[in-house]
Amino acid sequence: MADEVKTKVRQDSYSIETEGSQGYVRLNPRGELVAIDQYQQWVLDGRVYLLSNIARETAAAMGTASATFADTDPAILIDVPSGTTMIPLEILLNQGGTVGGGVVTVLITLEDAIRYSSGGIAIPKQNMRFDEPRSSNCAAYEGTTDIVSAAATDDITLYGTILDQDVATIPGSVGTRVHWSARQYIAPVLIGPASLVIYTYCATPQPSWFFSIKYGEWDTAEIT
Repeated sequence: MADEVKTKVRQDSYSIETEGSQGYVRLNPRGELVAIDQYQQWVLDGRVYLLSNIARETAAAMGTASATFADTDPAILIDVPSGTTMIPLEILLNQGGTVGGGVVTVLITLEDAIRYSSGGIAIPKQNMRFDEPRSSNCAAYEGTTDIVSAAATDDITLYGTILDQDVATIPGSVGTRVHWSARQYIAPVLIGPASLVIYTYCATPQPSWFFSIKYGEWDTAEIT
């Protein structure tokens, strides 16, 4: 008879081991394997970063004040450099501040190239593990000062929708905001050089957003 695989029950305490040492698989008293959510483990590993409004109380007026799409005028741009791999995990866009001048088109697009050219405002990248064991290599910009991007060479849309401009009728309703999540949709693996570019546009005035974007990041040598 083959030997049974045995480990220790650890429900009320942790077995703390040093990096690189041997450890135990964790069980509860019923003999069931204890496993943590993968995305939350990435947070514990220091691999997840947050992008959000530079002034937390101010919705960012960004995007194009025109009902016509402008390829080189995105609202948010994230570049992934060579040697780095990024996986988007969650993108939240909630309208606030000045209401857009008409229905709002939102496109989340992907490219296998660096797109940033000039302009924009650099977005601070906060490690979601707040002792910040790592720093992000990605570059992120928001368009309260217009971003000038290189023209896209790919037509790859991760997500697209048209929203009602957020007015007093039903503020914050599903039809006025964007919530893309890797828990609901299959996430791409952006192996640099690559970019994630978000467009939001409507008739003048341009839309304003409270945004929260989370992504995982690794050295490409750790992924491929």
